[in-house]
Amino acid sequence: MSFHIRSLLLVVVLAIGAMPTLAAQPPITIVIAQSSDGITAGSGVRKSGSSIHVLVALTNNSAKTVSIPSMDLENYTIDVRDERANQVAEAAQAVREREAKNSPTNLLRGRKTFSGVIGDLKPGETARQTIEVSYRWDMSRPGKYSIQLTRKLPEELGPGVVKSNTITVTVTP
Repeated sequence: MSFHIRSLLLVVVLAIGAMPTLAAQPPITIVIAQSSDGITAGSGVRKSGSSIHVLVALTNNSAKTVSIPSMDLENYTIDVRDERANQVAEAAQAVREREAKNSPTNLLRGRKTFSGVIGDLKPGETARQTIEVSYRWDMSRPGKYSIQLTRKLPEELGPGVVKSNTITVTVTP
């Protein structure tokens, strides 16, 4: 091989190696945003004692129609952390609700209940909802809190979970 052909091959190999790799898009994405009123996106700054909401957009990026049985809070794992990355404690009403749900006198204990049935989500479609995070987590103290949601993939897409972006909410006195 001549010097020019070897040089050209070397340039092509280096150029291909330098190209950014395209990450495969997950079949489902969750994007969350701060909300001041639970309806529209907001600044992410709330007064202590105020309700803290996040807007949730669940998008089907797959080529399949998938079943989204519910957008209920129970289908999400919500990770709320303080400025020191410590997990925030459950709010008092969430603890009472969980204890009542697990009570031996609760006739619905162990049964799965849904209140927000979505149905099918076609490829490219997005389902939206609002979650009041402060109902489940004690965010009453001033400071910065990070919030991230995790949800299981729909059955049609197999096992696994998908995580949202992480947002920061500032609670002021």
